[in-house]
Amino acid sequence: MPISFTCPHCGQSTTVADQYAGQTGPCASCGKPITIPGLTPGMLNTSSDGPAPQKRFPIWILAGCGCLAAMVPLLALVAGLTLPAINSAREKARRAVCMSNMRQSGLAMLNYESRSATSSFPPSASQASNGKESISWRTEMLPYLDQQALSGQYDKSQPWDGPKNQPLHNVRVELFTCPSNPPPPEFLSQVNQFVVNGPKCIFNGPQSLTARAIEQGDGLTATITIVESVRDPILWLEPRDVTFDDATKTWQTEQSAVSSFHPRGVNVMFADGHAEFLSTEIDPQVLAALLTATGGEVVDDNRQLVK
Repeated sequence: MPISFTCPHCGQSTTVADQYAGQTGPCASCGKPITIPGLTPGMLNTSSDGPAPQKRFPIWILAGCGCLAAMVPLLALVAGLTLPAINSAREKARRAVCMSNMRQSGLAMLNYESRSATSSFPPSASQASNGKESISWRTEMLPYLDQQALSGQYDKSQPWDGPKNQPLHNVRVELFTCPSNPPPPEFLSQVNQFVVNGPKCIFNGPQSLTARAIEQGDGLTATITIVESVRDPILWLEPRDVTFDDATKTWQTEQSAVSSFHPRGVNVMFADGHAEFLSTEIDPQVLAALLTATGGEVVDDNRQLVK
């Protein structure tokens, strides 16, 4: 039969099954050790017609269940506080990798410029030796990114989407991609590094400026070479980039040609070889000034226009 007793420490009354008579455990109320009284002859019920003894759990099991129930909301609160911090740390790491990728592409451009016969940056879309096919700057950068083998597989006598180049459509060049981007739905070779084409920009189709011309213009430290874009995913072989008008007119909109999956900004590369995280709140006029190489604007180190 059940045993009823009172904790001598806190006065809490408790009832347990008689099978726990004589056992010691913590009180469910105060936690101090108590010993369950043993059975006495008067407490025994030998009648077979009597009610079946009520099944109860020992007080230390009840105490453990109470602690577990109290911990559930606490664990949920801890998870709610830590998960955003973990996600934020992961995004910072992905953004750093993205910037590192872009920096390598930018340094490859500088290496190209130093070896070029014209001492100019690579054209955004150069002409093949047959004078017909357009070749993307990303393709031209492969030998400068330790991708000589892949560069050798590209047939410059054919269009970028010609039969001999189509097998390369599923070759992924990690340096041209951002780890924050969702997995591409169709082609592994989609990229998010673009140059900006315009009359006063470094790049203007088959034409590109020299480092000296940029230095004499708006300056290497204040002229962007590469931007992120996730609006129109393309393949690394495709000779297509962002226009100056599109970049400036869509800035700070959901359809911005200069965009990323990073919260509140995009990674950009400058002509002197340094990369920055550009806030989406930057003045559109400042962005336009940074995208031009010979626009005549002066932008200080705080990314403000100097009047």
